[in-house]
Amino acid sequence: TALPTPLPSPVPTPVPTSSPTLSPTMIPTPIPTSEPTISPTNEPTFQPTALPTPLPSPVPTPLPTISPTMIPTPTPTSVPTISPTNEPTTLSPTSLPTPLTTFSPTIAPTTTLPTTEPMTPSPTDVPTRLPTSSPTPVPTLIISPSPSKEPTGPPTMLPTPIPIPLPTIPVTPAPTRAPTPRPTPPPTSSPTVPRTSQPTPNPTQSPTKNPTTTPSISPTDLPSSFPSSSPTQLCNLDPDERMMVMNGILATISGDTVNVTGSPQNLASNWIINQDSAYICPQDPTMVQRYSLAVFYYATEGDDWRECSAPSDFSDADSIAEANADCTVEVSEGDGGTDAWLTPSSECQWGGTRCDGDFIEKIEFEDNEVAGSLPTETSRLNQLKYLVLEEGFLSGTIPPEIGDLARLEVIDLNFNILRGPIPTNFYRLNRLQQLDLNDNELTGSINTNIGRLQSMTFFQVENNQMTGDIPSEMGKLALLEVATLNNNDFMGTMPQELCDVSTLDVLTADCMGPSSSPGYVECDSDCCTQCF
Repeated sequence: TALPTPLPSPVPTPVPTSSPTLSPTMIPTPIPTSEPTISPTNEPTFQPTALPTPLPSPVPTPLPTISPTMIPTPTPTSVPTISPTNEPTTLSPTSLPTPLTTFSPTIAPTTTLPTTEPMTPSPTDVPTRLPTSSPTPVPTLIISPSPSKEPTGPPTMLPTPIPIPLPTIPVTPAPTRAPTPRPTPPPTSSPTVPRTSQPTPNPTQSPTKNPTTTPSISPTDLPSSFPSSSPTQLCNLDPDERMMVMNGILATISGDTVNVTGSPQNLASNWIINQDSAYICPQDPTMVQRYSLAVFYYATEGDDWRECSAPSDFSDADSIAEANADCTVEVSEGDGGTDAWLTPSSECQWGGTRCDGDFIEKIEFEDNEVAGSLPTETSRLNQLKYLVLEEGFLSGTIPPEIGDLARLEVIDLNFNILRGPIPTNFYRLNRLQQLDLNDNELTGSINTNIGRLQSMTFFQVENNQMTGDIPSEMGKLALLEVATLNNNDFMGTMPQELCDVSTLDVLTADCMGPSSSPGYVECDSDCCTQCF
């Protein structure tokens, strides 16, 4: 026909038409045509054909197929599919690694048993977040920046190549209670508590690590066959190890000043490590105390004190005896020694000190020409109760760290040349009973926290350069007996709360003269016991 029929024929024609029908048939023909149509249809068929086409199409289709093909293509496509496959490309791991990393893991692990070699041929550059379940076969090349919080379980089989900078926290176990009946083949780690009544019949094979504290009752019958292989070691450390450990400890106390040549800290460090005949050990519980007192000595120009200065030669017995003879300073109310400072005796026996047990609780010097400045290391005397340094030449400011000495009951620094304010830390010393700072060059005001000093009985700050109002919180000092505030630059009115303290016997202020004069404090005679 010249033109296509308006409707499709009910049965397929034996020969295809030269042109398509005007509208597609509602249902596919029961038998496919023997030849393809001249031009493709605009839409896909509703169902796939029963058989695949004999040849692939010469160009790719613009869109992917609606469903996957039944079998994979013999060669990979040049570009990836629009969406990834649901299953892995292989059912088992490949024999060689892929050139690029996969985006998801394989279904099965590469091996079913643990590997015998480590995952990495060399240690990682940075530490792992969690410790390994077993130790590494060899130590790491780099030392950790800080010690571990917990000790390792078993000790190492070999010693460390270099000693640790600080001693271990637990000390060595106590010595045995009684001597062994026969000498032990290796030396003991420490001497026995009681010495043997008689020398052992045979000498030990090796020398003991520590010498005995007292000589043997009688010498041995025969000299030793050979000299000892090495000298005995005090403190279980050789001199270089002792020096290194002590330097490390002292650096944590005084910081870099311990290395500043000529500083009080440097002089004290050199004395306690190299010159002190007592040869104190780093693990001794009084080591920090002895060092702190040595810093105090050098910081307050101890060589120029009137009495109790250190000997000129720390190792000479005559020099030490001469220095001791020149020290007559004794503390009041208690037993204290009169040895010169920095002598080999216990610091509890040095003049001007007193101890409770082995620890300093009092330092007392009056008119002994104590000069220089108070060092911050004084705050390391944790048991200190009384700091009395009257009528000297102390200058500079009062270290705030002194306020960290929670046991302080008396601070008496009058008649010196101290400057600056009263440290605010002083106002939290709830055991403080006496604060005597008169006749200095102190400035600043009285802190309102003074009301916290509930044990205070004596507050003396006259003859300074202090300013501001007298705080009403002084009225909270229920045990206050003496308060001398005159010859300062205070102003305002004496608080009635302070006037009402029932225990107050002495209260002085600059309440004489015209009210317009600088430093005038209004205080009537019913309150102040004396006006200046």
